[in-house]
Amino acid sequence: MVRRAGNRRADKSTLDDPMDPSEETLEWCRGLVNMLADGAVWCIPRSGSMFRVNKQAKTLTLIPTKGTSDAAQGDFEATKIVFAKIGWRVIDSSERVS
Repeated sequence: MVRRAGNRRADKSTLDDPMDPSEETLEWCRGLVNMLADGAVWCIPRSGSMFRVNKQAKTLTLIPTKGTSDAAQGDFEATKIVFAKIGWRVIDSSERVS
């Protein structure tokens, strides 16, 4: 899920439903990948999840870290769903990619 300061929905939550992200959230994601350099690492602080950016392939690759928390797994799944909506693939580097 993606959180943006000041982005509050009518129900006062700050997190979009990853299955139905707002257009503002999708724009934030587009801005993020546009801002980051190819090969950069993006981190989600609340879970410690880190992703390597590949602009040519339009992929975010999860970088393995020690241990996996429920928050990290949730962030990975939500990131995968939301970024797919803007044409990016999110992959786990420990999985085989075809």
